[in-house]
Amino acid sequence: MKKLLTIILLLGVCMVSEAKPSDNQLIDDKIYVIDSLFGELNYNEASPYIEELNNLVAKTNDKYYKVLSDYYLGSILCVNSNYKEGFAKLNEAQDKVVDLPKSDKQTALSIRIKLALSGCFISCNMLSEAMHQLQEGIEENADFGDANLQVRLDNNLSALYSLMGKLDESTAIYKKMLQEPELFSRGRFYCNYNIANNFISMRQPDSALYYLNVLSDEIETKQNRLLAMKKTGDAYFLKNDLVDCIGYYESVINEIGSDTLAFANNYASSMQSYAEALHHSNREREALDATNKALQIKVINDNLVNKTQLLRLKSDILSSLGKSQEAFSCLNEMLVYQDSLNKLQNLEEVNDLIVKQEILAMEKEYQHLQFVAQLKHSKERMRLFTVIVVLTGLVAIVFLLWNRKRILLKNKQIQEDALKVELESRNRELASNVVSLMKKNEVYSEIVGKLDRIKENAVKDETKEALTKVTKEIEKTMEGSFWEEFEMRFKNVHSDFYDKLIAQYPNLTSNELRLCAFLKMNLSTKDIASVTGQNPRSIDKARERLRVKLGISNDKSISLASFIQKI
Repeated sequence: MKKLLTIILLLGVCMVSEAKPSDNQLIDDKIYVIDSLFGELNYNEASPYIEELNNLVAKTNDKYYKVLSDYYLGSILCVNSNYKEGFAKLNEAQDKVVDLPKSDKQTALSIRIKLALSGCFISCNMLSEAMHQLQEGIEENADFGDANLQVRLDNNLSALYSLMGKLDESTAIYKKMLQEPELFSRGRFYCNYNIANNFISMRQPDSALYYLNVLSDEIETKQNRLLAMKKTGDAYFLKNDLVDCIGYYESVINEIGSDTLAFANNYASSMQSYAEALHHSNREREALDATNKALQIKVINDNLVNKTQLLRLKSDILSSLGKSQEAFSCLNEMLVYQDSLNKLQNLEEVNDLIVKQEILAMEKEYQHLQFVAQLKHSKERMRLFTVIVVLTGLVAIVFLLWNRKRILLKNKQIQEDALKVELESRNRELASNVVSLMKKNEVYSEIVGKLDRIKENAVKDETKEALTKVTKEIEKTMEGSFWEEFEMRFKNVHSDFYDKLIAQYPNLTSNELRLCAFLKMNLSTKDIASVTGQNPRSIDKARERLRVKLGISNDKSISLASFIQKI
């Protein structure tokens, strides 16, 4: 998904080559091929031409070509998810483009570098950095007035707004783009498709269907036709029109036919939606068959979110068919995958944070290297003057001492940040385990209740005995103390927290100690209420009582959570 988003956002990387002197014709030919492939989103096919261009440019002294080559290299590296090296090349290109002689092609290249950087920042979920690049690009193009570039800036901005949850703003920009003659045919399709998708997210299916109908004039490929049909089915599902919904999902599945490898993602998502629609239509046996087929698809098996959703759906279907034992087994399997999913999501959050820190550190390091290079150039010019050389040496010594101190402080800060990240990760894992444990108990309790009601209506003693056996197995699974396990996990993360707290405030009750533990984990009132099964108002009252015991009730400027965090 992240790579696909990058490809869509990098629609703005196309460049229109201008006439160059005849001795540069070979370079111009490479640029023309690369621009054409970028325009068709065939980035992998463009890679060998970019490498050839880089080799040719290395033999010239043309600074514009060198910046352009860095720009292409950075773009293709980011498309292939090599963000560290990709950002390095794009930052280098952005730094050098300002030194080029002012011209139309220099301005156009500067804006396109910002477009590429914004797309890559969005792929790394660094939304504020992406917004900064887009705002600078929009301001630069306001004077330049390139309509084609403006369309691409608008495209990235609308995609960014969608990720930020600003769907109205995103939709307004897409509608504006549809009025632009510079928008190529594939771009018009995605504009209408994204508007429809925004309306579905805003739960406005009729508006979504209007733009999906408009797509019929923009569809040029089978891939686009399948996307439009699947999204139309989603709109009808939102309208609770299950007949038309199922019809569209069946059309997608039938049109793909045996060609599932070429359209694996379309086939997997359509089969999953098809199974859910059949379940809502009470066509349980067909729904079970569709669910089993979906679970056999590799794309779904590789995605823990989809697999967990399908296993939960299958459990519900089996329960509706009266197959309680199979439903319970399926639910247990789903819970195993849910636990794995929670751990994977925690790991991905930490990895994303590490990538962001590396990118930001890399940018700061690059700026530092530029500063050092400028200082060296300045020192070389002042070697003719003995006095200035001496002064420069003294300044250099002072700078090195200051820089050494700064590096030591920076290393200390990095270590502190790493410890903080690790603690936050362990806190998230602890919170995830607590919520997962509570949800698991709720699911088990719900199943026991359903089985008891089924047992009451059962006629045969054999059936009652079987249900009693299943109920006992579930109750055995539910045995154990939730709070004992919670406190064991909490003490593994914050080993001395309770000791410090009790030493300072010995009058705290066990419930107040647990509330302090939740606040130490940085859980909100809503989260605490969800975990403990209490009303949020009850939690708020408990917080007020806790403030009194901690002696901070009269100072509203002190945050209770912040106060607990410092213990």
